[in-house]
Amino acid sequence: MLVTYFLNKRGFMKALLATLLLSLAVQAQSAPLALSCVVPVESGTPVITVAIEALEEAQGDFMTLTINTGTSELVYFNQLEKGAFRAGLSAGQLITLIVKEGVKLENGAVVGAGFLVLSKEAGGYTGFASVNDTFFPLQCK
Repeated sequence: MLVTYFLNKRGFMKALLATLLLSLAVQAQSAPLALSCVVPVESGTPVITVAIEALEEAQGDFMTLTINTGTSELVYFNQLEKGAFRAGLSAGQLITLIVKEGVKLENGAVVGAGFLVLSKEAGGYTGFASVNDTFFPLQCK
């Protein structure tokens, strides 16, 4: 009965529609929460693909980076401050530490960690991921 009352009120429906359109416009201008990347090659089709995803949760942004080399899959992650992933991409630059499950401190060195660096370019993002003694240049959309 209360729903019927509100649906019959034109002012309420206009306000609701305006709010929905405004939220869609804001989301359209926001940075993505998922990027699909490739490691560029001089000729042919790229073999190595990288997926970067972030889940915004109340306690912070949980980011995963999955590198598929064609023969193996490497998964790294990081928990950032709430909104940091989107804010970094929106600002045009994201630099973060990434770790894999089982990361440990060994003789003062962090084993199982790497870096992700992304910069906004025309049409997407470029950068690199450095993990397991390997440097992966990235082109992302």
